[in-house]
Amino acid sequence: MRPKQQCFIVSPILIVLRRWTTAKDQGLLVGLAFAGGGLANAATYPMAGLMCEYSGWRSIFYYAGAIGILWGLAAIFMVYDKPGQHPRVSVKEKQYLLSTQVEGSSKKTNNAIPWSKILRSIPVWSVITTNFFFFAATKGTVINLPLFIRDVLDFSVTENGIFSAMPSLVALMLHLIIGPLFDCVRAKQIFSVTVVRKIFHVIGTLFPAIMMFTVSQLPPDQKYVIIGLITIGFAFHEVAWMGGFSFAFMDMAPDYVGIIQGINNTIGLMPGFIIPVVISNLTPEGTSQEWSYVFLMFGGLYSMACLIFLLTGSSELQSWGKAKDTKTNSKEGENDKSLEKLVV
Repeated sequence: MRPKQQCFIVSPILIVLRRWTTAKDQGLLVGLAFAGGGLANAATYPMAGLMCEYSGWRSIFYYAGAIGILWGLAAIFMVYDKPGQHPRVSVKEKQYLLSTQVEGSSKKTNNAIPWSKILRSIPVWSVITTNFFFFAATKGTVINLPLFIRDVLDFSVTENGIFSAMPSLVALMLHLIIGPLFDCVRAKQIFSVTVVRKIFHVIGTLFPAIMMFTVSQLPPDQKYVIIGLITIGFAFHEVAWMGGFSFAFMDMAPDYVGIIQGINNTIGLMPGFIIPVVISNLTPEGTSQEWSYVFLMFGGLYSMACLIFLLTGSSELQSWGKAKDTKTNSKEGENDKSLEKLVV
C-alpha cells in the first residue's frame, strides 16, 4: 500500500509546498513536511511487532486503516492549496508568503504544457532514472529488513520490530538536519545549486552503497554490527533525498512540478512491486549466502543512482520551466520585473 499512497500524495504535495515555502526556508519546511514518513516507519515497526505478538496480525491492518481515515479527515479541515485560502493564517503571514514568491511564480496562463521539451529533457530523465534506482535501494532495504532479520539474524518478533525501526528512526533525525543544512550551504552561494545538490547526492548514495557492500560480506554472528551498518547506511540516504536529486524539479521547472513529479512517481515507484519479487527469487531458502546477494544488489542500486545524477543531473532553471503569459502586455511585464527587484 505504501507506493500507492506516495503516488497520490507526493505529486500534489510538492505543488502545495512550493506555495507555502520560500527559497530561504524551503529545505527546512520541506524536511518537516516529509518527516512524517520517517516518523511513521520508526513508530510502526515496533508497534506492529507488539500487535502481531499480542493481538494477532489482523490488528495491524485495523490500526493502519483507522490512521488513514483520521489523516484524511484532518487533511480536509487543515490543508489548503494557497496561503490566501487559509482561514486561520494571519494577513501578515499571507502577505509575506505572497511577496517572497513573486520571483518563483508565474501568472496563470492557458499555454499548452511543453510536453515535447519535458520528455526530451536530460535533467528531467536524470532525476526520474535516479529515483528509480534510489527508490529500489531504499524501499527495498526498509521493506525487506524484517524478513532478513527473521531469516538470518534470529531475533524474536518484538526484537525484530525494534531493530527494523532503527534505520527509520535514525534517518528521521538526519532528515530534520539535512534540510536546514542544505538551505545554509545554498544561501552562502559558494557553489551553484546544481553543484550543491550533487555534493549532497554523492554523500547520500555512495556512503549507503559502501555500507550495503560491507553488510553483504559479514557473517550472521555479527548481527549487531550488521544492524548498525544497515542503520547508518539507510539513514545517510536522507542526505541525497533532502539535499540531492529528489527536489531538483522545484528548481528546474517550478511551474510544472506536479506534472513532472507525476511522471517521476509512475516510473520511480515501480520497484515497489518489482524488488519484492526479485528478492523472493534471490532468497528461496532464506540463507545468509542468499541474502548477501540481496545486499550486493542494494549496493549496486545505490551506486547507479549516484552515477546517473552526478553525470547527467542539473538543478538549473530550464528555458521551458516557467509558463509564459502571452496576454501580459509589456508595461505589466516591466512592473512585474520592478516588483521582483523590490522584493528580492
